[in-house]
Amino acid sequence: MYRNIIQSFAALAGALAVALGAYASHAALPDQAKLWLNTAVFYQLVHAVLLFCLVFILPKSRLSAVILGCFACAILLFCGNLYLLAFSIVTIGTLTPIGGSLFILAWLLLMVSVFFKGK
Repeated sequence: MYRNIIQSFAALAGALAVALGAYASHAALPDQAKLWLNTAVFYQLVHAVLLFCLVFILPKSRLSAVILGCFACAILLFCGNLYLLAFSIVTIGTLTPIGGSLFILAWLLLMVSVFFKGK
């Protein structure tokens, strides 16, 4: 069940990344706001595709669920906070680095899961 939720989240994240990327390329925004938007769109799109595919690749395990959850939360925190910054909405400054740390953790856990897959 959670895999369907993760895939739906990934598909929605991908669609939003494309929409926000299109908006960023056409909107009259300050340079810093465009930079934040472009960074968020890039990270969100790359990780949305990865997240969607990992559901098919990873075995059903507790570690896989943690990896998928870390990637999903990282998208929300890292990209979400950059979007809030770009649109000049009040943000919580620590969310972006927490989200970035979750991206790093998820990638490292993915490495561990691949390393120990055959053992």
